[in-house]
Amino acid sequence: MAYRSNGRGSFIIEMRVKGIGNIRRASGAKTHKEYENRLDWLRNLREAGQYELLQKLHDGEVTVGELYGSIGRGYRVAAIKRRKTPRSSIYLIQVIEPSGPGPIKIGLTSDVKIRLGNIAQSCPYPVRLLGSSPGIGVTERSLHRRFEHLHIRGEWFRPADELYALAREWGWEGSV
Repeated sequence: MAYRSNGRGSFIIEMRVKGIGNIRRASGAKTHKEYENRLDWLRNLREAGQYELLQKLHDGEVTVGELYGSIGRGYRVAAIKRRKTPRSSIYLIQVIEPSGPGPIKIGLTSDVKIRLGNIAQSCPYPVRLLGSSPGIGVTERSLHRRFEHLHIRGEWFRPADELYALAREWGWEGSV
């Protein structure tokens, strides 16, 4: 229900959060559209399980406007909805050719084991996982740019100490 306190000022947000109780706070919004955006954002916080933030709001430690203004820009609805989907991982997979270490693929997948199996099936040589790390497409692209001087084709790169160093940062303990 949208209404303004005393008919003017900020719209009031009321919502029930299981385990916390009713939250009734000024939204900090001056227009009805802005109010709806903030209410949707808070609902998504609730659906994403961000109870710690909602508890602070309930307890009056922060206002809706402060919360929305400080973390909202980096934690908008789309970001919250992404968290509901499986996390993606950036991986480094290397082909082991008869002559020695082959090209390294820098890719993004939601399941590294399945991706490793798919690449192994389509490759005439054995492959090995050098490492993986939680990531997003932006990070994958930045790695492609970072190692552009090693680029062969597509997502494949020439083996180099720089890529092995990255794999070690991600926990790889193997040798070249």
